[in-house]
Amino acid sequence: MSGVRRWAAIIAALAGITASTATAVAQSPTTLVRTDRGRVVVERDIPYGSPDDPARQLDVWRPTEPAGGRPALILVHGGAWAGGTRVDEDPRARLASSQGWAVFNVDYPTTAQLGTSGGAWPAEADAVRAAVEWVVAHASDYGVDRDHIALLGMSAGGHLAALAAADGTSGVRALAVWSAPTDLVALAPDSSGSPPGCAGDTACEEVWSMPLVADLLGCTPQQCPERYRSASPVEQVTRATPPTFIANATDELMPMSQAQSLHDALERLGVDTQLQIVPGSAHASAYTPSAWNEMMPFLASRLGVPEPEPIDFTGTDHRALLLAAVAAVLSIALAVALGIAIARRRSHRGAGP
Repeated sequence: MSGVRRWAAIIAALAGITASTATAVAQSPTTLVRTDRGRVVVERDIPYGSPDDPARQLDVWRPTEPAGGRPALILVHGGAWAGGTRVDEDPRARLASSQGWAVFNVDYPTTAQLGTSGGAWPAEADAVRAAVEWVVAHASDYGVDRDHIALLGMSAGGHLAALAAADGTSGVRALAVWSAPTDLVALAPDSSGSPPGCAGDTACEEVWSMPLVADLLGCTPQQCPERYRSASPVEQVTRATPPTFIANATDELMPMSQAQSLHDALERLGVDTQLQIVPGSAHASAYTPSAWNEMMPFLASRLGVPEPEPIDFTGTDHRALLLAAVAAVLSIALAVALGIAIARRRSHRGAGP
């Protein structure tokens, strides 16, 4: 994998600069969105917490045809716990709703909003758990069977989704995580300054040598080992964890060992799990065409609902996915400049007066 491609993958995933302008539909409270399989209704900015808290809102995507007992998919966006918004997941919301599912696309507060001295933990995980509980409680309001709800998280959102579902009491009946951090100790720099989970991979070390995990938890593994344990899905999954679909690319910024560790932990517990290994360097939502048609049958079968017709990603009806990729590439130059500025500022601080 070339240095340019490595940096493209790193920045697109972690910069917190999203493809919102390319993926968002009109931000009116309720609108109709055309898909290749008909229209869906999109309801924006529904609070699942305080009505005055924009970080605790969700959007609902649902087919226009009236129906009861629909399956539902809850989406949790990524962004290294520091950035991203639910609009980033609009392409996945469009896909699932076009397949007849109701979709609840959720936001949560990030370290950019909560600070990096421990205020984000467990606030981010608690917010995602609250969003899931809100969806389960209000399922019938949207024609959803509360026994047919699945949860999908991307990257850092996959980490938070896995924690929300780990003890089996959230109400979701199936879980999917793409490129999720699952063992936070392995992703935090050790005494040598290198994350042990990277195993010498340069791109991985470039990303995870940044204090992303420490910013979330407010401490290092040496300072608060129990906090790292409570924040690591590999330590928190139980026999009650719902059936889990795990995806990861072979040569991306999230070490393949993170996905394998979660898969192995679930297998030891006897939990139904499937590991989808995606060739290449794409991260999370970037490999949607390679993982979507594998994931949806898994979720449908575990929920006990009909398997949706697969999506034809070779067609012309998925412009949102292409636009999102273009926007991510266009953001790389600005994101690189931002990353360099942050690194230099931290370096100057560490150098003293």
